[in-house]
Amino acid sequence: MAPYLDLPALVRLHLADVDRELDDEPLTIVEGELPAGAEGLEGTLYRNGPGRFTRGPVRFDHPFDGDGYVVAVRFADGRCSVRSRFVETHALAEEHAAGRMLYRSFGTQRPGGLLANAFRMRFRNAANTHIVSHAGKLRALWEGGAPHLIDEHSLATLGEDDLDGLLAPRGVSRALGMGQTFSAHPKHDAVTGELWNFGLRWGLRQTLMIYALDAAGRARVVAEHALRELSFIHDMALTSRFVVIAAPAVRFDVARMLFGLTSPVGALHAREQDGLALWLIPRTGAAPIVIPGPPGFAFHVAGAYDLPDGRVVCDLALMPGLPDLADVATTLGPAADGRALGVLTRMTIDPGTGRAQTQVISPIAVEMPATAVASPHAYSDVWAVAVPPGRLQPYHSALVRLTPDRQQQVVRDFFPAVPSEPVLVPRPGARSDADAWLLTILHHPGAPAELLVLDAATLETRTRARFPIALPPGLHGSWVGRDPPRPG
Repeated sequence: MAPYLDLPALVRLHLADVDRELDDEPLTIVEGELPAGAEGLEGTLYRNGPGRFTRGPVRFDHPFDGDGYVVAVRFADGRCSVRSRFVETHALAEEHAAGRMLYRSFGTQRPGGLLANAFRMRFRNAANTHIVSHAGKLRALWEGGAPHLIDEHSLATLGEDDLDGLLAPRGVSRALGMGQTFSAHPKHDAVTGELWNFGLRWGLRQTLMIYALDAAGRARVVAEHALRELSFIHDMALTSRFVVIAAPAVRFDVARMLFGLTSPVGALHAREQDGLALWLIPRTGAAPIVIPGPPGFAFHVAGAYDLPDGRVVCDLALMPGLPDLADVATTLGPAADGRALGVLTRMTIDPGTGRAQTQVISPIAVEMPATAVASPHAYSDVWAVAVPPGRLQPYHSALVRLTPDRQQQVVRDFFPAVPSEPVLVPRPGARSDADAWLLTILHHPGAPAELLVLDAATLETRTRARFPIALPPGLHGSWVGRDPPRPG
């Protein structure tokens, strides 16, 4: 019987420091064989996540604070190898030289109390949340700042990317040393070749920024929309007509952050009386349509598409409310009120009536949903990490395949290991969403991580390969095929 993974062990797994960087080391095949020939995997799985949680005598308090650690698993000719590097941000270099923590983080204050944190609004860009490729440029992303350019072969950090000045600090933000942000969840349009994203501009007025990078990588600001207050928006979806954002009823207490009284995660507060604000932002740059949605909170969106009658469908992992993100145990383990458990929920948004209908697709708790079709027009199946039904201690130890018509559900539990976000790779000549390989990294407490190549339809193992070292659970990743490169 598999050993029970208690909450302290789960926290240690998520806050473990990586032993070392890897240099094109082979993975050891321990089960099956890698797909080769006509159905072969040819390309690179990139994954980013926190990899180091210490700075001198200080240990970061939150799993979102660890330094970005990029892993690249390269597949070629039926073999695979791995290279990994820390993202060498300015803050990491400065703090390494000083031997101590110099910058505030999302969940960790600088040592020294109030005087050490007051008016220090240049937070450490951890570059640890996602990694995507577009127009030949690979970027490590963190939603609170600018992306970092990464060499796609050596994984060397090439520096911050301000998108030709679009993200440069202005006004009050410049005085405080803060630039504009570029979120960690851009979306690729397979039809136009564009990459769309959003960000937030801090200042006397909080502004939601919409960006688009064309197929050649040229960036532009599509729209700027004033916000009533600074909110916590993590993800977006893209249709042929709209950028879709489900903004939760959450605000930052900017004053408490400014005066050094709390970290950003401690400054998050829910407005329990309000629900989601469903933003339909025209890709033309026209005024947004904002429609009230149901109560709840969502980190991640599975996808969205337009219906012929003008309505918009958006599926997301909807939680009952804002979980206590400042409490690591609550974030990773069981939540007494279930707030950390989201279910795949469909919003059918009608711009004409200003209303949204809500439908739960499946009651199984999921996070990090992924779809197989990188298109703004439609999709069907959804894959996600999941909490198996009946688990007494709910953490995401399983993978699930769901169909939005609720006719099929496949669950595979890896307890006590923890799988990473699923990344789908369509097979050559694929005729359906499920005609694909599913890639995930399996994280074991105190043991080397494993790469799994699964059949996307059945979740059965085709290949299990062992990494040379243990890895803490990462956040997001993408697949870059040999020709042409594109985000996941």
